[in-house]
Amino acid sequence: MQEIENHIKILGELFERFEVKAWITAVEVLSDYTSFEVLQGDGIDVEDICRLSDDIALALGASHIEFLTEEREDGTFQIKVY
Repeated sequence: MQEIENHIKILGELFERFEVKAWITAVEVLSDYTSFEVLQGDGIDVEDICRLSDDIALALGASHIEFLTEEREDGTFQIKVY
């Protein structure tokens, strides 16, 4: 669980560094990947966060990340980290 909390902190710092208003609202840990639910702030498009894919992968030490960009009813989308 400590690793997940660390990843949430890293993502928050990354969003802040690139001046992207976004927050992690939920995390689901599965056997193959970890899914981070992301809520973007006003004026932030999902594409603004997708542009950070290389930075996110590097910061989290991930071999691959995937964005599920279809927004849900609550306005969130997912980042899958492998």
